[in-house]
Formats: sequence, structure tokens, C-alpha cells
Amino acid sequence: MKKRSVWLTPASITGTRFPATVKPMTGRERYGHPLGRAINKREYMREQEDVRTFIDKHIGHPAIKAGIDWFNKLLADSASGLRVPAIAELNQLIREGVEGKACLNAVLSVWLFSERKPAILPDDIRLTFALANALFGTAHRIKIQVYRHGKQHHYYKPASHRAIKELGQYVRQNLAPLQVNVFGAILRDLAKEDEIINALHKPF
Repeated sequence: MKKRSVWLTPASITGTRFPATVKPMTGRERYGHPLGRAINKREYMREQEDVRTFIDKHIGHPAIKAGIDWFNKLLADSASGLRVPAIAELNQLIREGVEGKACLNAVLSVWLFSERKPAILPDDIRLTFALANALFGTAHRIKIQVYRHGKQHHYYKPASHRAIKELGQYVRQNLAPLQVNVFGAILRDLAKEDEIINALHKPF
């Protein structure tokens, strides 16, 4: 007879194997597409910086405030047990103190990366999954402790295919207007910076 419990820890376990009852997820299940893959944060460091700078600069703007409030409400609804996508994973974010601003940063950064580098992250189901996975990445994953034959085993519980897909779709459907608004403004800000730099090199 095996005993199972769930607990949370920021520590990582090396050399951990899945119990025989747990099947690792395929690329299609985790990333939405056979060619889908994880998007490492190192790949979109520039986008993270651009989005972070933009949000901090316009933190009082109604659109930014609405985006942060939207995520805070989503987390609050999850904590209250209301029907929301990926409730177990959202509750993990809550337990680790993740708030709406961090969620907005994570989502818009990946979205901007897809906008700039569609060959790496196309605007299809892969982006949908990447948005949800970016949210999950703001907290440590749920860790499972399993006792089998008197021995303790550990593994991280991945979000289900359904949870990833539903949350990604929910984010895209609700935040698409904000995404278009923010990206247009970021492009204008960057264009102004380029104009200033070019002007410094203009001969007298």
C-alpha cells in the first residue's frame, strides 16, 4: 500500500525518476504541438527587459492597471474555489505570493518574443501553451512525495494538457486587446530611442 502526499518546496531534486505510474508528457501534451518545446527565459531576456521597463514606466496607465487587476482577480477567483482554468497551478502561484504584475510581465514577455521571432515561437497553439507555461514558471512546480515499498520517492507534478491549453486560451481571449495596445506603444518608444541615437550621429 502506498501513501501519497503533496507538499511545496523551492528545492530541486537531481536524479529524480518518475514512479512507474506516472508517464512523462510528450511535446504535444506539454507544448501543444509535436514541434513544440520549452521556451527558456534566457531566450527572451530582451523581451522581459522591454516589457518590465514599459510596465514600470506606465504603471499608472488604465490599460496596465486593468491587466494587473485582471490577473489579480483570476488569482482571487482561484483561491475562492471559483471555476477557473488550471486552478491547482494558479493556487500554487498564490501560495508563493505571485501577484498580478508578475503574471502580466511573464505573459507579455513571451507574447512579445513570439511577435519578434515567429520562426521560434509561431502565433499558433504553441504560443497558447507558452503563455500558460510562462505563468506557471512564476512559481515552483508542485512537488509530489510517494512512498513505495517503504522507500520515499519524489517527482514534480506537471500541469495537465487540459490545464495548460485552457489557461492559455483564456489569457489570449481576454488580454489580446491589451497585447496589441502595449506592443504598439513599445514599438513607438523604441523608435523614439532610435531617432535620438541617429540624431547623435547626424553631421552638422
